[in-house]
Amino acid sequence: MNAPFNHHAEIVALREENDILRETVRQLREDLAPQTAFPSTWRLTPQETTILACILAASPGVATHSRIFSALWGFSDRPDKPGKLVSVVVWSLRKKLDAAIKGCGFNRVFRIGYQMEAADRTRLLDALRLSSSSTEGERA
Repeated sequence: MNAPFNHHAEIVALREENDILRETVRQLREDLAPQTAFPSTWRLTPQETTILACILAASPGVATHSRIFSALWGFSDRPDKPGKLVSVVVWSLRKKLDAAIKGCGFNRVFRIGYQMEAADRTRLLDALRLSSSSTEGERA
């Protein structure tokens, strides 16, 4: 005769597995677009912040469309035309980045994604360090 099925133990095991999977997804998203603190004066939206973090993390390589989409929406919650939405956000991001660091930007790699040259990456990181040190000086 079969032993009665223990629903409570199965539920507990599924919840533990769910927690582990959620943490794995969180870590993967962090790898795709590390949390980078851009100056508030740049007035970046959350989507712009994520895209710039992806491009910066991939630099001097290419931040692929797939990487950007996954960082923005995960692996299943993508809008119908993510490429068009990203293009609009990138347009706005480029304007804001150029206003913050004159001449700093990134290139579109046709049908692949976006790439920031090493020199622009250095300029961006220098600006972030400068912004961070001036913010710390204001707090002191």
